[in-house]
Amino acid sequence: MGIATPSQGSRRWPADLRFWIVLSVFLFAVSAFCSHFGLFGQFRTTTFGVSYSAIWDPGGPYLASGTLLYRTDKASFYGHPGLFLQTGAALLGEGSYFIATRIFDCSASYPRFIAKNCYWFILVGKLIMTACHLLWLYLLSRICARFWTDRLTTHVAILACLTTFPVLYYLNTISPEPILITWVLTALLLAWKWADDRQAGRSPRAWAWFALSALACAGACCSKFMFGVPATVAVSLYYVIESKTALSRMRRVLLPPVFLILCALLVIALSQKVDWRAFFVHWRHYTAGLSDHPAWSPHPAANEGLVAKATAVLRSAATILRPTLSLSHWLPARSPHGLLCAAEIAFVPVALVGTFLMLRRLEENRRQFWSILLVVICIAPIVIYKDYYNYYILPLALASIPFAYVLTTVFRSVLKTRVSRTLQWAILAAAVGVIHLPSIIIIADAKLGDIQMYRWYHQCYFTGLRRISYDQRIGLTEANLDMAKVLGFDYRTDPEILKEAIRSFFYAIPPGMPYDRLPDDVVFVVERRTLTPVPDRPTHAPVEGDGS
Repeated sequence: MGIATPSQGSRRWPADLRFWIVLSVFLFAVSAFCSHFGLFGQFRTTTFGVSYSAIWDPGGPYLASGTLLYRTDKASFYGHPGLFLQTGAALLGEGSYFIATRIFDCSASYPRFIAKNCYWFILVGKLIMTACHLLWLYLLSRICARFWTDRLTTHVAILACLTTFPVLYYLNTISPEPILITWVLTALLLAWKWADDRQAGRSPRAWAWFALSALACAGACCSKFMFGVPATVAVSLYYVIESKTALSRMRRVLLPPVFLILCALLVIALSQKVDWRAFFVHWRHYTAGLSDHPAWSPHPAANEGLVAKATAVLRSAATILRPTLSLSHWLPARSPHGLLCAAEIAFVPVALVGTFLMLRRLEENRRQFWSILLVVICIAPIVIYKDYYNYYILPLALASIPFAYVLTTVFRSVLKTRVSRTLQWAILAAAVGVIHLPSIIIIADAKLGDIQMYRWYHQCYFTGLRRISYDQRIGLTEANLDMAKVLGFDYRTDPEILKEAIRSFFYAIPPGMPYDRLPDDVVFVVERRTLTPVPDRPTHAPVEGDGS
């Protein structure tokens, strides 16, 4: 097993259909199970006494904004900005509504259609996220093929990456992470194609890959700006490093600015729906050094110069990061960062050793590029975010490549006797499972907790929405329940029209009112989190306008 040249990797890579079929079926089964029984609502995810996220965040805001994306001037939720995630939600919502109105004669308004069918939009959205994870895992396998001629090493890298804490966490989460990684890995592969065709003398094709790589970087910036920008800078430097001997000094110097300008123009063209001013105002509250300082307030002191501002920002960043970088902050069961540390405690050292060995064997230009890429991608979460425990998904994905190299090399050096390839695969898969056992246990506990919370507090409401028609309602015995908030659609940027559409399907029952005095359109009652049909009232009646 050795380092593959670009042409070797692309020519010798055989598609292992069985591996991908089994992996796809397994991931979709797990995702469907966790998504159906632990959909989401307004509750927090907790594991081993550590609360580290709200299950509706960012799913609810992205869905609420995305489904109405092309019915508003700008996206109501700027997120990361998550443009392609919101575009996907818009296509799902608008496409479903088109089918419902044209085929099933649904006469409900679009917001009411989304509100009543929110269960299906959430479930399908989660499954689409799983499909996105499969897509970028396949792209990662193509990158592995550029390094290792052995398919077994690639499979181990995919399994190692899949069982990392952030990937398992985001597997069925409606978030821009899988879309971001898809764009970044696509940009890397296209940059390598540029190098292949340039070396082969196919200049027009090479520059076509150059433009497509810029488009992929622009997609990454529109998906998750704070990671897309560092990745774009790293890819732009690759063109300089790779063309040391082939291009003149002037052309080599011009490549990065041309690439970055092209990316910037593409970002501007793609992001017409993004309110960038609101985006940057929002994210300064979450970025180390930019929050809680008068220099970044709407009305900074007039006599405060640029140097003073920069100094204050660095001082503020150090103050914010000091507790985060302390050892106690990373202990298991003390913080979300401790969960990440516990989950990857065996993976990271092996990956670091593999990275050192891999860099030693690479050619000088590629060693320089991978060093820059890994440093930029690893430092970005610490520098940019106050809370970055889940944002190591991209560094851990890239680290799975050297991790797999070390694991398979050690395995073959220890196992002197020749065994079948199936047995080799089984032993290595078991080794990955043992190394990532803490990660699997942590995420399993979190998902089971989500399922329990959803079953206790939210399932009755989503089930009721599925079983009523558009002109029926669900009665609520609990006072002062805001159903938009209960169902996870009450973020401050969520469109009011969607919140009101959700609330319109529920009726607050006055205290002491008997069921036979309820309005005629109330066909279910939720009492003590139990959905009960109102006697002698048809549910889900085939009335005109019911397109469900």
